[in-house]
Amino acid sequence: MIVFFHGGGFAFLSAASPAYDAAYCRIARYASAAVLSVDYCRAPEHQFPAPYDDGLAALRFLDDPRNHPPLLPLDVAHCYVAGDSAGGNIAHHVARRYALDPASFRNVRLRGLVAIQPFFGGEERTDSELPLLENRSMGKDVRVAEYPDAIHAFYVFLFPVFEDTRDFIIRIAEFVAESAPAAAASEQP
Repeated sequence: MIVFFHGGGFAFLSAASPAYDAAYCRIARYASAAVLSVDYCRAPEHQFPAPYDDGLAALRFLDDPRNHPPLLPLDVAHCYVAGDSAGGNIAHHVARRYALDPASFRNVRLRGLVAIQPFFGGEERTDSELPLLENRSMGKDVRVAEYPDAIHAFYVFLFPVFEDTRDFIIRIAEFVAESAPAAAASEQP
């Protein structure tokens, strides 16, 4: 299960934007995972922390099996949050909020965060960010994929446009598959 937050500078686009919809389909197909795209509240009509609240509400929605489609089994015990640009920021903050009280979730277990070109603000590190630089992974597996010739949000374009798109989608799928249960991983093509 991948819970995805679209980009758009916290103010533009939506979960139903055609480019994002196509990207979700590619991610779902390559990762063999369900993708829930969150249509979070956007500025200027909604102030912070509304997008973070919406993200945590999406996890709480998934936590209740009564909300799952009857013919679609969802493995929320192996859940990832993902997002790009502003959505990467939201995914990060939703993961942090989840980590403050994971016991409040009966079924959802976050296994990872996919932050795609996340937007975090200015060029200079804040005082609160500086202590984190030394222990950035904090005991977690951290991977960085760099595409120096790519443009922002390159992966939402179809494969023929950017060769890096396919590679990037495959890297997301591998990241999700590596922490999936052994039985599920062996069933994947």
